[in-house]
Amino acid sequence: MTEETVTENPTDTTTEATLEPPTTETPDDTSKPGREAAKYRRQLRDTETERDTLKNSLHAARTELLRAHLTAHAIGGKQFNLDALQDAGIDTEEIFTNGGTLDPEAFETLMSGLLEHKPYMFTELPKIRAGAESAAFVPQADFDTAFAPKR
Repeated sequence: MTEETVTENPTDTTTEATLEPPTTETPDDTSKPGREAAKYRRQLRDTETERDTLKNSLHAARTELLRAHLTAHAIGGKQFNLDALQDAGIDTEEIFTNGGTLDPEAFETLMSGLLEHKPYMFTELPKIRAGAESAAFVPQADFDTAFAPKR
């Protein structure tokens, strides 16, 4: 759109061609940066929520792996009491590698440190005598008798 304008100076009769910028600004265009920023804030909140969920899941999985190792591990004739796991203040980040496996050296260091500084978190392992029969198992009959036809 070109428009010829004549200046108000009567001695100058030159014509100027001016271009008018399009006036298609709407209220939506003026708030576009705000909308875009809000979109990024929502994405950030969603990403942070997902990160926290994954972090909690990783911590729970590591805690379960730690419980399994603590159950199978005895040190000095004593076993760690799993009820004291919350109170032990064990940071799973310290004893697990980045690959997700338990670091045996860090685990041994942790266990010996806990045994030295917090011995009340350990219980004595029961003493089993060699050749002693367990009271829980009492053999009833031999194999052939158990599967023989009834009379």
